[in-house]
Amino acid sequence: TKLLLLEPNKMAFVFAPAGIGLVGGSIVMPRIMPRLGKSRAVFIGTIALTLVTLLLPLITLAAKTLDPISWNANPFILIIVALLMAVAGVALALINIPAQTAMQEQTPDWIKGRVFALQLMLYNAFAIPIILFIGGIADLFGLDHVLYLMSICEIAFGAWGLYYERKHSITYPNEPLDEIKEGEKVAEADTLPSKL
Repeated sequence: TKLLLLEPNKMAFVFAPAGIGLVGGSIVMPRIMPRLGKSRAVFIGTIALTLVTLLLPLITLAAKTLDPISWNANPFILIIVALLMAVAGVALALINIPAQTAMQEQTPDWIKGRVFALQLMLYNAFAIPIILFIGGIADLFGLDHVLYLMSICEIAFGAWGLYYERKHSITYPNEPLDEIKEGEKVAEADTLPSKL
């Protein structure tokens, strides 16, 4: 809302399309993930999120240049921003769902709880300081500059993830869902009902 110079009560206009895009992306992901693959889905999501983050300040800059007085009341600009936020929601689904799926597939069952607890702890350790200071940083340097920096960070992390995956040749299992693994057979044999 600050980028568009709108009142804080108009925040739903910015975040509702992102939520709709995220839910819509989550619904279609099971259909498109087998075609794309996890790595490609994450990379496409990263590129899309980078472009959205880069385009938001550029569109407002272009709108201010074309109509300096009432640029933020232009419905065309508001529709474009809403569409970009919906694309950002889909991009987040393209990143998060394959990444979480890959973590579950690659992690052995006996350590899954620790891995996901560590992921949650690291997420909070990095997100909380950013959330605390992002407002002050945006006030100090300008929101548009912060968004440009975010887009650079997003594409850099996406490129690093692609490089890391190729360097360490991560493969994803393609097992049928109904196949019972050896460890699951042992766990099944040790359950209480089977001993009765």
